[in-house]
Amino acid sequence: MREHVHKAIDLELKAQRKALRSVWINIESVELLDLGPGRFIYRLELGEDVKVAADSAIKIKAPGYDQVFSVQVLMATGHVLIVAAQEPLPDRMGLVRIQFDPAFILRKLDEHLDQVLRFPPVPLKAILDNAIPVPDITNDEVIRAGLLESGYRLNESQRDAIVRIQSDLVHLVWGPPGTGKTYTLGIAVAEHLRSGKSCLLLSNSNAAVDEMVKAVTRALEDSAIKWVFRCGASADEEVNPYTALGHFEIRNPQAAAETSAAHKLLRGITLRNLQTEGGDGFLTKIEECRRTISDFEQQATLASDVLIRESRCVASTLASLVLNSSLSDREFDVVYIDEASMISLAFAFAGAAQASEQVIFAGDFRQLPPICHSEDRTAQTWFAENIFDYLEISDAVRGDRPAPLFVSMLKEQYRMTQSISNIVSDLSYGGKLASGPNKSLGHRPLFIDVSVLCGRSHFSVQEKSYYQPYSAILLHNLHKHFGDWLGPKIEFLSPFRAQRTLLQAVAKDLSSSKQTFGAKTIHKAQGSQEHTIVVDLTAHSADKPHRFFTGEDAENLINVALSRAQERLIILGSLKMIRALCVSGNYWERFLDMALHRCDRIDAAKLIVDSIASRDVGALVSTMQGVDDLQMPSVFVEGSGRNCPPSVHDLFSRTRSMTRLIVVNDADSPRTGHGVTYRHDRHGQVPAFLAWRGLLCLPLETKEAVDSWAIVHSPETTKKLSSISCGHLFDSGFEVKDTLRLLCARCNKDLILKGARGVYRLVCERGYECGYSRRISLKDAQMLIEICNMSCPECGAKPQPRLNSSGESVFVGCSNYPHCDGIVSLSIYADRAWNF
Repeated sequence: MREHVHKAIDLELKAQRKALRSVWINIESVELLDLGPGRFIYRLELGEDVKVAADSAIKIKAPGYDQVFSVQVLMATGHVLIVAAQEPLPDRMGLVRIQFDPAFILRKLDEHLDQVLRFPPVPLKAILDNAIPVPDITNDEVIRAGLLESGYRLNESQRDAIVRIQSDLVHLVWGPPGTGKTYTLGIAVAEHLRSGKSCLLLSNSNAAVDEMVKAVTRALEDSAIKWVFRCGASADEEVNPYTALGHFEIRNPQAAAETSAAHKLLRGITLRNLQTEGGDGFLTKIEECRRTISDFEQQATLASDVLIRESRCVASTLASLVLNSSLSDREFDVVYIDEASMISLAFAFAGAAQASEQVIFAGDFRQLPPICHSEDRTAQTWFAENIFDYLEISDAVRGDRPAPLFVSMLKEQYRMTQSISNIVSDLSYGGKLASGPNKSLGHRPLFIDVSVLCGRSHFSVQEKSYYQPYSAILLHNLHKHFGDWLGPKIEFLSPFRAQRTLLQAVAKDLSSSKQTFGAKTIHKAQGSQEHTIVVDLTAHSADKPHRFFTGEDAENLINVALSRAQERLIILGSLKMIRALCVSGNYWERFLDMALHRCDRIDAAKLIVDSIASRDVGALVSTMQGVDDLQMPSVFVEGSGRNCPPSVHDLFSRTRSMTRLIVVNDADSPRTGHGVTYRHDRHGQVPAFLAWRGLLCLPLETKEAVDSWAIVHSPETTKKLSSISCGHLFDSGFEVKDTLRLLCARCNKDLILKGARGVYRLVCERGYECGYSRRISLKDAQMLIEICNMSCPECGAKPQPRLNSSGESVFVGCSNYPHCDGIVSLSIYADRAWNF
């Protein structure tokens, strides 16, 4: 077995090595979440997604700073990183280089498993042999009576699970959404600790570990601080006292106070312009602060090793387990592994190897599976499957066979209304999931049928994912007609990244002080919940459904999406596609029955009837109010069988927009004039739409609205849609934050354009004092075009950066080349500061 595991890890390592190890990225905002002795917890909002694992150590090189900032990733969700730093980060960083190794944890996992699989302890051996003994029920009644006397608020299935957890060699807790899985585990751990057992709590993310710690400490009450230790740093204030720094602060209050004062003083100093300060005393003060902090951290680190050895209960991520030799060397009586359905088999075995008496897994195999990058079958076995798969529990339940006796299902949920819960239960849990006694019936879910409106898929070349622009129109009208009914917090969920990006823009346009909207991919939604969930399944074709809908994970992923809702559930989907997917007895047959009989249904075309406009869209929108802004794109895509009307050409010739783009059907049609850039969509991938002054217009071809357009005011959406759909035809993805490229990478001062013999460079405004310079790149030239509002001297269109014939120098030519051969002289813009 060790040979198979080693091969699987090697294959997964090779797949992960293809990921970038060093990237340039914009850090849009830096927010200090927590400040304490030996730690700075920050929230970093990034310009794009960065795939990085929890507990990864990454290095950040920021312009204007000599040192490299090392941080530990506590949480990574979409565009946001929560990190822990040992020294203060700059308040503004802008364009930075981030270095990380996405595969270093796997190397440590390989070393760890090589040791533990040689002589596996009894619980792990039972798992490896798939020979888990029949549960011993001798002490069940005694344990049950003790739980009743303790006063815990437990339902019957929770109580049964805790009884089995106290007795079984290996036990699996199947916890559907909202059933109080973590609460149940917290009480079970507390009971084990009170009986004298040592416990190790493990999960795949820092957020999940923090939730376990909170559940256990609430169950233990006053005993918690004596028994519980949380490895690593935490961004959760309730968990901080149980970290090494928290324990050390409590035991050494004077040193903690001195370190906290040094932190605050050092932070105040680093935020000043150091060039204005002087004197040896100033530098000495900085050094004293750093020495105080360093001494405290060293003592806390030593305390961490002692706490790992001596604490009755230790909580950690699985990554920390394999990285920390002090932790991996210790054996515990009982090991708890939460979110087990998302944990690969290799990591599950690594965690189970720390248990001498019992192993408890908890999760829901009806939700997200583990992530595996390699497509090799050996790697898939060890990294795409979880413990429920290995012990054939998933197959047994799917085949309507009873789960083994070492599996407990929590059967009562407290998150969703009964109307939502009943649908989730019947679709994914065989009708076994019931609602708590205090849950109301609630409103029936709303199903919006997009069969007529959204007949085909659209693929974004730029984002390499699918999107559907009609969702923007639908969501604006949904908000218009059902605004108060939607509630205070609404989350849009989609299976596709490009659609998620579009929905994020819609969310910005719809959000207000009274209602907040957000958007995620379904893959990032597990663990969250909101008052209202809108599940967007529109980015598809009924004739050729995407593999998301036909793959074996479709049921689990849609279950994740539906079960996030607390009070309201809305589904945008195509009944035509669902009918095409139906096979007798399969998931989609149940889904269709749900949509037809257990939801209130609305036809999408009828929902947007108030937004329908006449056929000459250019003449109509010219009378509507919009924002004439440089950054607001003006884009018209003809689409199939439609020509751009003269009124749109007239609109675009009068706008201030930097991006004026018309995508035509006919490659031979005129392509100059009006200051417009023309492109030909030779593959017919781009859907027809008009974006002008923040107005989004989409054509309608329904029986009720032939040759008409639906129009909404959605500024952020027009920006994103233009980039998602047309970015591969014309670089329209500029945002103001991108101007950070024109700041010196050494001192953060402005870069000035300098030219000699037709070759242009960006040089620091401080000249020889700094010495930084570089040749302008295509991306730099794009920034100059935007900032200087350049236009072609021949036809007035927006120019485009290009390389000369030798491929060494950048020049700026007309975007309508070869129909127009105008060239912008960069010498006009040399030796000047940028106004942005």
